[in-house]
Amino acid sequence: MNSGKSQLVKILKDISDALSRVGQGEDGGEINDLPRKLITATLLKHKEKEVRLYAALCLSDVLRIFAPEDPYQDDLVLKGVYVAFLDALAHLPGPR
Repeated sequence: MNSGKSQLVKILKDISDALSRVGQGEDGGEINDLPRKLITATLLKHKEKEVRLYAALCLSDVLRIFAPEDPYQDDLVLKGVYVAFLDALAHLPGPR
């Protein structure tokens, strides 16, 4: 794993860990900017699947935290989020 990828994966893991501890509907303050930062093509279309996987994990927590409100008002952006989920799910092993 190159250092750029490993650093990005570490950052996304840290964000994921922090988000997992935030309850639904909690006022996150600094979390309010996170949805916009997580939907960049740099993350969602990254060449490394581990980066895309952790980005999708963070996005799922963002949707949980902001529910029932939608942090992504643009339908095209929301479609990109769902495409990221499908990409992550496609890499899961099948049933044994």
